[in-house]
Amino acid sequence: MHTLQYETAVCGGSNLKAPMKLDFLRSLCAQPKVVAIGEIGLDYYWDKEPEVQKQQRYWFAEQMKLAREASLPVIIHSFHFLWRNSS
Repeated sequence: MHTLQYETAVCGGSNLKAPMKLDFLRSLCAQPKVVAIGEIGLDYYWDKEPEVQKQQRYWFAEQMKLAREASLPVIIHSFHFLWRNSS
């Protein structure tokens, strides 16, 4: 019996703050066993400053563009959003 192993490519949402890391993520996406990008998302629970949230939105959009370019699905981190909006 053979075990199949597949990976997701991720650089850590709020840690993805430089083009160099986006290039690294792009190189991961080229690996044949990478089947998705993620988990990615916006974390406003810890980062409440408007400028930091603006940067998060920018890098989230860049990761979404990369997923489209690489024809890969994304795994979205949405726990806090769903929890706040579940009533």
